[in-house]
Amino acid sequence: MSSIEALLQTVTGSGAIITASYNAGRRSCHSCKVMKAATVAFAFVGFFVHTSPAGAAASDWTLKSSSRMDPELVQICLYRDRATAGFFSPGKWKASIGEVAPEGCAEWLGADLVNQVLVVSVPGFSQPGGYLAGRADAYCPENQVPHEYSACTSSFFGTSSDSANYRIFHSSAVGAIGEEAGLFITLEKMRADNMAEAPRKEREAYLRAFENATTLSAMAQFEKTYQGHDPDRLIETLAPKKEALQRTRQRELYASAKTAKDYGAFIAEYATSDLEKLTPSAKTKLADAERREVMESESLKKRAELVEFERQIRYCASMTARAQDAIERENKIAQVSGYVNKSILRQAGETIVMCREHNPKIYAEYRKKGGLKTLAAIGNGE
Repeated sequence: MSSIEALLQTVTGSGAIITASYNAGRRSCHSCKVMKAATVAFAFVGFFVHTSPAGAAASDWTLKSSSRMDPELVQICLYRDRATAGFFSPGKWKASIGEVAPEGCAEWLGADLVNQVLVVSVPGFSQPGGYLAGRADAYCPENQVPHEYSACTSSFFGTSSDSANYRIFHSSAVGAIGEEAGLFITLEKMRADNMAEAPRKEREAYLRAFENATTLSAMAQFEKTYQGHDPDRLIETLAPKKEALQRTRQRELYASAKTAKDYGAFIAEYATSDLEKLTPSAKTKLADAERREVMESESLKKRAELVEFERQIRYCASMTARAQDAIERENKIAQVSGYVNKSILRQAGETIVMCREHNPKIYAEYRKKGGLKTLAAIGNGE
């Protein structure tokens, strides 16, 4: 398979618009590097004025600039043929489609075959989405000799009569170089081949989409895509398959429903299309689930209350033990020092009395709510 035939397989014939962006990786050859210092100001649609002798007109193509070369475009490497180089000429311009020439690439273009747009992507020159119309100047300081590929070195630019520090983009240069390289004849052949292949590719895509329509979502997408153009009336043949899948899905959703929310969603989804007649049963299960969830909620709430009662009882039991320890220690100190700190004894006593009054009341509420542990067991942390 030739490089052109291989490339054609990547070019769509459906009429989809291909956007332009720059594939920096394409400029890996020694003569295609980025000139970071070059800058440009422009805003412009450019049309060629050259026409090739074979009738493939450069003027049929529109020029567009882009800061990046979209890899989906047909990649065009323009280079000088060393075999035709001489003392007065660096060689005839030639074009390599889809690959870097052995000589390297002096210029790069991208081609949108569907819309007949040539994309120019010269570092230091482009503006995303900018159509080339009018004048475009690239700033190239006279005292700086550029060694990298840029608007300052590109053959698409010429010197400016206004200032030696600027170079001007010439769409005619693109046309002339392209014609010398036989580019437009090649592109027109590719366009013709692409258009001839379009019906076959469209039918292949149509049949492939039908073959892949094995899920409800894929079937819906097929119907949406080919509703107005279904030459083999395949949408009709999807109806029984679609219904079978819908029935299976409804049964699976019904079987997987567990909560009131699940049953509510099921009933809402099949309110108007209950193929398996499961909605009445789902409503019954919804009521059961709601009662069960209310009971579970109440049980959880009750359990939380019992846990809180137990926490309070344990806390008071712990505080009582600490207060008793404080009284015992203070009495030992008094035996040695002959002095009793009555403030400590008072505070400890208040704690003990408060908990002795508090715990029985809390424990009574605990038992009333269904608590089963003894007061002593709770106090001991059981």
